[in-house]
Amino acid sequence: MGGGVRLAARMTGVIDILDEDDLASPVRAVPYDAQPSLDLRWALDGVCVAGTAAGVSGTSAILAVYDGDTLLGRLRVAARDEGPTQWRFVLPMPLVDGNDHAIHIRLADGQAVAARDGAVFSTFRQTVRSTIDTCEDGVITGWAYDVVRPGEAVEIGLYDGAALIATARAALPRPDVNAHFGIPGHHGFAIVLPRRLFDGREHALRLTADGTEVLSAGNAALPQRLSPPRSAFASRPAPSFTGRVEAADCHAVRGWAVNPDVSGRPVEIGIVVDGHVAMVVTADAYRSDLVAATGSGFHGFTAFLPSHLMNGAMREIEVRCIGDGTSLPGADGATAIHVDFPLVDLPGQVGPPSHQADGPPLDRPARRAPPIRPWRKRRRPRVSMIVLNRNGAPLLEGLLRSIVATGQAEGQGERQADGVEVIVVDHASSDESRAAAASFAGALALSVIARDANHSFSASNNLAAHRARGDFLFFVNNDITFLEPCVRRLAAWLETDAAIGAVGMRLWEPRPAGDRWRQQVHHDGICVAVAKVDGARALYQPVEVSQEAVPAVGARDVPAVTAAAMMVRRVDFLALGGFDEGYVYGQEDVDLCLRLRGELGRTVVCDSGVAALHRRAATRDVARRDAPEAMMPVLAAQAANRRLLASRFAPRLRRAALEASISGGLSWRREPLRVVFIVTEASDAATAGDVFTARELGAALRASFGWDILFAGYRIEALARADVVVVMRHDVDLRGLSGGNPGLITVAWMRNRVDEWMASPSFQAYHVLLASSRKACRTIAAQTGREALLLPIATNAARFHPGRTPLDRRYDIVFTGNHWGAPRTALDQIDLDRFGSTLAIFGHGWKGHPRWGAYWQGALAYDEVARAYAGARLVIDDSHPVTRDWASLNSRVFDALAAGALVLTNCVEGAAEMFDGLLPSFTTRRELNDLIARYLSGEDERLALVARLRAHVMRAHCYEHRAPVLRAALAAVAQRYRVAIKIAVPDPAQCELWGDWHFAKGLGKALERCGCQVRIDCLPDWSCGVAAGDDVNIVLRGLSRFQPAPGAVNLMWLISHPDQVDDDELAAFDHVFVASPSYADKLATRHGDRVSALLQCTDPEVFHPALAPVGDLPEALFVGNSRGVDRPMLRDALAAGIDCAVIGDGWDGLLPPGRVLTPHVPNRELFRYYGAGSILVADHWPDMAREGFIANRIFDALACGATVVSDAVAGLEAVFGDAIPVCSGPDHLAATIAALRAAPEARQARAEQLRETIRNEHSFDIRARRIIEAIQERLMPL
Repeated sequence: MGGGVRLAARMTGVIDILDEDDLASPVRAVPYDAQPSLDLRWALDGVCVAGTAAGVSGTSAILAVYDGDTLLGRLRVAARDEGPTQWRFVLPMPLVDGNDHAIHIRLADGQAVAARDGAVFSTFRQTVRSTIDTCEDGVITGWAYDVVRPGEAVEIGLYDGAALIATARAALPRPDVNAHFGIPGHHGFAIVLPRRLFDGREHALRLTADGTEVLSAGNAALPQRLSPPRSAFASRPAPSFTGRVEAADCHAVRGWAVNPDVSGRPVEIGIVVDGHVAMVVTADAYRSDLVAATGSGFHGFTAFLPSHLMNGAMREIEVRCIGDGTSLPGADGATAIHVDFPLVDLPGQVGPPSHQADGPPLDRPARRAPPIRPWRKRRRPRVSMIVLNRNGAPLLEGLLRSIVATGQAEGQGERQADGVEVIVVDHASSDESRAAAASFAGALALSVIARDANHSFSASNNLAAHRARGDFLFFVNNDITFLEPCVRRLAAWLETDAAIGAVGMRLWEPRPAGDRWRQQVHHDGICVAVAKVDGARALYQPVEVSQEAVPAVGARDVPAVTAAAMMVRRVDFLALGGFDEGYVYGQEDVDLCLRLRGELGRTVVCDSGVAALHRRAATRDVARRDAPEAMMPVLAAQAANRRLLASRFAPRLRRAALEASISGGLSWRREPLRVVFIVTEASDAATAGDVFTARELGAALRASFGWDILFAGYRIEALARADVVVVMRHDVDLRGLSGGNPGLITVAWMRNRVDEWMASPSFQAYHVLLASSRKACRTIAAQTGREALLLPIATNAARFHPGRTPLDRRYDIVFTGNHWGAPRTALDQIDLDRFGSTLAIFGHGWKGHPRWGAYWQGALAYDEVARAYAGARLVIDDSHPVTRDWASLNSRVFDALAAGALVLTNCVEGAAEMFDGLLPSFTTRRELNDLIARYLSGEDERLALVARLRAHVMRAHCYEHRAPVLRAALAAVAQRYRVAIKIAVPDPAQCELWGDWHFAKGLGKALERCGCQVRIDCLPDWSCGVAAGDDVNIVLRGLSRFQPAPGAVNLMWLISHPDQVDDDELAAFDHVFVASPSYADKLATRHGDRVSALLQCTDPEVFHPALAPVGDLPEALFVGNSRGVDRPMLRDALAAGIDCAVIGDGWDGLLPPGRVLTPHVPNRELFRYYGAGSILVADHWPDMAREGFIANRIFDALACGATVVSDAVAGLEAVFGDAIPVCSGPDHLAATIAALRAAPEARQARAEQLRETIRNEHSFDIRARRIIEAIQERLMPL
């Protein structure tokens, strides 16, 4: 029998792996021609060498397994009576490296043992490393990754025999795997065993990872016979779990779970998505609202879902308790929860982001601990430790004991008191708290401030801070237990670096784990995260940086630290006024840290090299529960705290978080920037070119900066917390989008149809304009006044390169592209008689084409296109007019050149622009065929030209070159003020007929000149999805009321109708500008300095003296619509017999024939009427006249050099003196106009003076600077 080796050996009866010591028992080798007694066979089976040994029972041999010349190990095999003995040798994991390994087996005497196929060597090549870690409680856990593609998730399959019964992706966090192998990514998996397997019958269970069997580690072998979990313990009934799923969306699943029979044991929760376990979390988070229901309250969970679950569809989520498979019900009682995952994670985006050196450092140590210098002895302490207490005697005693035990400030004088004083503020405790404190008077310099009630955290700490004698204030909760000396180390940070304003430390929280407690880090600083709370729109809210137990990572800058253990300088604390007493047990510490940053320019450090235990569950709600009746209930207080913090910092937190996520720096948030590309079809089967372009740029962004890249079809509405939206199509309506993160940035990448992009209603809503050619950039600037950045299409050099294996058949001339009915100009120009035999067309829509069907070679998958290019000599680029007209080169130009093929393009302008004329281009049939003939016959010339062009592509036109350009553009937007001007125009299509629109345009241009980015929103768009990106809302108060957005700075400019605005509306705005000094003074008596005067104004670019004024106008002009009301000034003019022309609508039947000059004059043309010499008759609404609101029309007319007469307006004389005559009644008006007409020179001189006053004092530029000052005050960097 082939492959057999005949041996004689003494019996062992076992198969075992041998160590070197086992070789002490010699095995006698029998010559080959002896009586055969042992037959050996072997073959590679996955990552194992598997074989059989047959022969005389007890005959054994020692086998040595080699990789080439390297000994991998030895094992003893022996035959048995019952038949061939099976044996396996697991190959060492380092051999799973994607390389070829020559595996062979030799006997103790060096004789080779042939494999089953008769060969001596068998080639082993595997790329997937994997292990089963545990198989218990109904769940299999382990890890797997592909050494060639560690960033991609491996598919795990669970088989029962040959039947696939469950799958999962190895995409759960496994930091131990990352650390051990030095790889990025998430590679853990968990598979919940289906209930039907727990039937007591035998099953042949096995796991595979991308088709390779997964082996077990230790005792984690898969069982053959399954019973319900834990049923092996007859004395313990199967657990009965209870709980609820309280919220579930595509971002997270939140709820609680408990086993009432063993409430002290945490519950493992499996998040099952469409039948597959997406992740496993532990329900052990403390929640005070669960104490009554669960006993301890340590039963909450929040599972943050990974982005790779995004598939653009509804998915079924089920939350199962691992212990017995119980499914938790949702709010409606159903266990199957259907959740929309609106975005799509296309292949290649599964693993976690990689953080490059120039990307955001999410968890990177940045500081070394400072040296601890000796403190000189002095009478005054260095540190004042302030502790608040309310009926917490056991906790307080534990804290004070830990201070003594850990020797805080050890070595400073004869007692610790020389370095540290302890101030206990007792809130009218009724237990033994004061006695507990007094018992440490001999060991500590301790004093007690006795208060008569449970005062707020801020008030009592502020009181103690004023009485403290130390240079540094160390705020410490009474539920802290010190584990090591930390006071001097924390103080050293403040002593050695004046820029540091606050220092915190790592805090561990005990969490139940059955009959014991386990410690978890609950604080390594405070960052921010997007959350929608209290029914408001999504805002950045502070969250503690918590994680599983990990080694200390040193110190790093953080946005804030908790006051559970925080040290600050006393002088800084007092300079800020201490903790803000507007908060009630919540957010005081975050507020203080942000004020340290914003007002004093300090940084905040969390030193994770020192740690303490924080038993926060023991006291978290005591202060609130025992609060006097005058204090708010707990939930109301928490909500009020969040609102107060948001009102002060939400816009600044958003800007800080966004800037850091884009440019790197301080880790304001934990999540990477989420970029969503809106494309024709978010599918792996997509054929549209914009999809491939977006995927390649997205891959470069992810590789370069670690950003989260997702995709969406162009009819998408829900953005699912996108930070950046890159739109690839001109017909996307941004106004319908929703769900973007605060600070949302919209990007238009215009690679074709530039004219249609500019005509889009969404064009002005884009924050970043990218264009693929300089011609497009110039056109956009000329026609819209906006700057577009150059971002041409590029190539992925890792995909398109000459080393790719060509297709089975090579072609000299290749065209790749689809046919959707439009003519292909370049193809029609090819001389088929000369070159048809060497032409191949790849793409969709060509089958059966009467001319080109014969040359069609099928459609290629995107990755296969690179192989087609690698085997081609020439690639024809047939540019469609929608790209060719804008000098925009197609992706095939860059891809084919990168792959080593020469491209001939009919995009002549684009070739000249991108390649300085080096790229061959054509316009006529003769030019194209001459080029084909030239380069097919001149191979050396072709290769030389390809080399030059490819070098240019590699140097300047890869997506890795495009990624920094986009990031720089996003960073610039994040640093600008993004302003939305809200006007009450009900129909955007009619906006040109509204004065508010033109007022907003003038203000918008002035703000843009100040560096802002401005969008004007008519009434229907006030709450559109792109509003999530606005830093500032400026409301030009008209006839509709705007609800201020909590995450932005909200400014009102009250320019009309003061009677319609009440105090409640005004109070909701951060600042109110009033177009009347007298009315501003009146409002200031109720609203303080949040109100200031800001008169109306004009736009000198629009309103100025006319070189060609309108001729033949009468002596007076009235501009205004009837509005269905009496216009007294016009009535008086007509009654006085004044020849007055009217420009306005709605006068039919109200005026004598011929009086209406025209119902409408475009705003840009009005200056020709104002400057025509007629006297402008101006009037005001009664409430505006009474309250001093000077009409905008007066400023416009005066800027044109017009003479104006007006009705009486409070404060008019204070602004313009007596330069504007005020008239009342027909006779007075007639006399005034007659006097003005009788003195043309004086009238002209007065008009010139007023025009100069308007230009210098009443332009939009002047007003914009005032508004910018208010914005800067509220958006100071943190």
